[in-house]
Amino acid sequence: MGREDFDEERISELLEDLQNGEEAGTRRRAARKLGRTSGSRVVNSLIQALQNEKDERVRSKIVYALGRIGDECAVEPLIHVLKSDKESRPRIAVIDTLLDKFGEETAITPLMDILTNCEDLEVKKAAAQSLSWMESSLAKDAANVFKNEHFSFEELYEDTEGAEEKFSILTRNLSSEDEDIAMFCYDALTSIKLESTDLSEKSLSTLDHVMAEGLYNPKPLIRRWCCYFFGANGVKNKIEVLMQIAEDDSSLNVRYNAIGALGDLFAVEAIPLLIELLGHNDPFKHGRNVMFEKDVTLSEQAFKSLANIGFKEYLPQIVEYFEEADELTKIRIIPILVNYPSPQIKGLIRGELRSSNTARDGDHLFGYKSIIPVAIEALAKLNDAQSIPQIAELGLNHESYKVRKSALMSLVSCLEQGHRYPMDREGFPYSSVTKYPEAISSLLTYLQSREVQSSESTEMAMNLRLGAFPTQLRVAQFLEFVFHPDRHYGDDDEIQDIRNTVEAMRDYWITFCKDLGNEE
Repeated sequence: MGREDFDEERISELLEDLQNGEEAGTRRRAARKLGRTSGSRVVNSLIQALQNEKDERVRSKIVYALGRIGDECAVEPLIHVLKSDKESRPRIAVIDTLLDKFGEETAITPLMDILTNCEDLEVKKAAAQSLSWMESSLAKDAANVFKNEHFSFEELYEDTEGAEEKFSILTRNLSSEDEDIAMFCYDALTSIKLESTDLSEKSLSTLDHVMAEGLYNPKPLIRRWCCYFFGANGVKNKIEVLMQIAEDDSSLNVRYNAIGALGDLFAVEAIPLLIELLGHNDPFKHGRNVMFEKDVTLSEQAFKSLANIGFKEYLPQIVEYFEEADELTKIRIIPILVNYPSPQIKGLIRGELRSSNTARDGDHLFGYKSIIPVAIEALAKLNDAQSIPQIAELGLNHESYKVRKSALMSLVSCLEQGHRYPMDREGFPYSSVTKYPEAISSLLTYLQSREVQSSESTEMAMNLRLGAFPTQLRVAQFLEFVFHPDRHYGDDDEIQDIRNTVEAMRDYWITFCKDLGNEE
């Protein structure tokens, strides 16, 4: 906020509150508002109040008010507060104000003096921070020396600007006696993305050396991070050592990350090893890189890496692994099978639609209780026309809400194929009707038979009015409204309106489908 046009009467009232207000809050508010005015009368009164005020919070507000006004007469009183005030809050307020409002030339000498003579560490830290923002090399050097001696590692790292400076802090603290600091440094270094970093060639060489050494660190967590680093950054000259780690590291967690890195690197030479690891089914806890930290196996990770590499000649081994896997493992790897759009893979996933088992504790990847929604979504992505009748049946009749939702939304995905083909004279895609009649029929049956509750909104009816059969986008919108758990509005007339619209839509499309069938 800028200056405010207070009349003299109002200014007098604020000055009275500042000097004689019984409550500290009254005096703070008065100081804050006076900072939006100007004039020697106000400045002199604020300076006098600064000298007499007993409450540190009020003194801080007065300091900021004087800084906001920016009158040079306030500089000396402010420096006096910086040197002599017994409380940290007003002195830090002066530090904030001097550089920001009165410039570097005014601020540098008193702030340098604070670094030398002040005993309050928090005040000295504030002064060092302010000095580090100055153009003067003397101020910057003094601030850096102080920070290295007195700031905690976290403060030093977070207050440092620039990739090179942060990198320097991380690398020189890798051997810190404080294990938490050392682990933080390794973790931060492994998160660096080589393609987007501003590090110099020398620093990049240092980083490569540090990460390579980390692969042999006695701490398994560090070895894991370093495996991830080379995989995520596409460093192919580490494939050989990653293969060795994947095969025989003492930690299964480390082997897990090394296997994943081989997949990320598209390491063709690692395929025989990955095929061999498909048989490693001993469960273990991997940690942070696995959703919900469920029991996993090296075989699952080997499977994912093979899928990343994508070599179809190893499909028989992949199929065999899938057929023998338990349900939880299948749930994890079905989305990966989409990378293999072969008839055999489609048949495997289609077979899972007949499953009615539930996974462990009903809590696993994607949050599904059953393998069926996972299989449905995979088949929709594969555009598997043979699965449409099964999906349609599940969408209408399955007892699970998640299954019905997945099925119906997958039918909508199938209908989107109509956009690739010419429209008839009415603007409807022929292919959506002729290629996927089960999808159309099931959606219409659902819309006609489902009892519409008051949770559906008028917007649903508006979407449906836009055409006898809505576009694919409108179908998606409609289903989103149908399934939204937080809809609690709509009166009886609106509900009946929706029913009437749905019924009319159903009759139209049944007729339309029959006409097309007769033509063919």
